[in-house]
Amino acid sequence: MENYTDVQKELIGALVGLARSLDETNSDFSALNSIIRGLKAVNAPTFEDIKAVRAAKQRAVPDCSTCQNPCGKTIDYNLDELKPETSGLKYQMIEAMICYADRAVFDENNYKNVLDILAEGLFAVGYDYFNDEQLKDMIQKVSG
Repeated sequence: MENYTDVQKELIGALVGLARSLDETNSDFSALNSIIRGLKAVNAPTFEDIKAVRAAKQRAVPDCSTCQNPCGKTIDYNLDELKPETSGLKYQMIEAMICYADRAVFDENNYKNVLDILAEGLFAVGYDYFNDEQLKDMIQKVSG
C-alpha cells in the first residue's frame, strides 16, 4: 500500500526510529509490545499511537533526546525518502510486518525471536544498503 497518509508515514517512521534504537542492552518485552501495537495501528493510526512509539524509544535510549551531538541513529525515518528502485519492496515489507504483528504469538520466553524479525524488517525499511534479494528474503521471513 504505497498510498499511506501522512499520519501513517509518521507512525511507520517512528517505528523505524524505535527499531534503530534497539540493541542487545535494551531489546526487551516492552519494546516488542510497542512495535506490535504500532504495527497493528498503521491502518488506522492516531497521534497517540505515534506518541506511544516515541515514548518507547525514549525509554530504550533515554539520553538520545538530550544528546549534545546527536548521531541520527535513532531519528524517525521519513518514508518520503524511500528510493524509487526499492520502495515497492519496502512497502511490501511494511505490509508483511503488519500481517506478522497480527498473527505473532509471543510471551516473555520467546519474545526475542519475534522482536528480532520485526526490528530487522523495520531497520531494512530505513536503510538503503539492503539489495533486492536481501529485501525479498526478509519479506519471505516475515511472511513465512
